[in-house]
Amino acid sequence: MKRYHYDTHDQLKTHLSDFVDAYNYARRLKTLNRLTPFEYICRIHLQNPDIRNRKGSR
Repeated sequence: MKRYHYDTHDQLKTHLSDFVDAYNYARRLKTLNRLTPFEYICRIHLQNPDIRNRKGSR
């Protein structure tokens, strides 16, 4: 187990937030057939390259 030292409470909160974001981003999800969210987006984009973000296509 790694131990980290933080000089301020804000440093701890920032590191914890970054860790949770990285964990959630890299986590393979059952609903996406065991793909990470990034892998799923890449797969969908490769299957349908003409799909664009609805907000950006206006």
